[in-house]
Amino acid sequence: MAKQDKLAQVFHYDLQGKREFKYDFLNENSIKTIEWNTLEPNEPNYFLVKKNELGVKEYLNGFSTNDLFKLGSSGIKTERDSLVIQFTKKELEYYKDDLIISEVEEFRKKHKLMPDGRDWQLKLAQDDLKKNNPKLIKIHYRPFDIRFTIYSGKTKGFQAYPRKDITDNFVEKENLGLIHLRQNNVGKEFVTIITNIMTEKGSLVCGNYYISPLYLYNESTDKDLFNTATRTPN
Repeated sequence: MAKQDKLAQVFHYDLQGKREFKYDFLNENSIKTIEWNTLEPNEPNYFLVKKNELGVKEYLNGFSTNDLFKLGSSGIKTERDSLVIQFTKKELEYYKDDLIISEVEEFRKKHKLMPDGRDWQLKLAQDDLKKNNPKLIKIHYRPFDIRFTIYSGKTKGFQAYPRKDITDNFVEKENLGLIHLRQNNVGKEFVTIITNIMTEKGSLVCGNYYISPLYLYNESTDKDLFNTATRTPN
């Protein structure tokens, strides 16, 4: 396809501040008085904001982790770390047993929990513990900070998002996972770490971290194989 001539110029202005400041600015200015930035949108993204494109060519020589791994996702999102993740098995089992036998609002008041939200409700967490025979597992919470959580694989249960498709490849299985950012927008150094257990989404310095397992496990249903787990490279 032949490259088309430009049909128009594109301008951009970024106005930040409190609402009253913005109202005053808009009342005192017009399209003609604002000092617009002229943009030169380029293929393939055609960004409609001013971009520093220094190093873009070198960056594009790299590859996405989506191209390296078949499967990956952000780490476990609990919505209630103070309850769902504990330093020791003993602490975790205490909260588990107490929630199972308690009235929901009694438990909430006793342990000073936040009100329910869209993705996590105390009653659903209680039902998950009672009905789904969850497992107590280790979790990579922060760098070199290994804690414990309870895992059933049920979304919006004891954990809001247990990332079952990823976590199942670590629970009671030998594996390694690469914890990494898919984008780094805060001017920090790029950080990665290797783990042999599942991770929480904020497991490194900032942002929602992704984990990509080295192996994907499939449970065989062939009786001749005694239901042994098979694994393939991710």
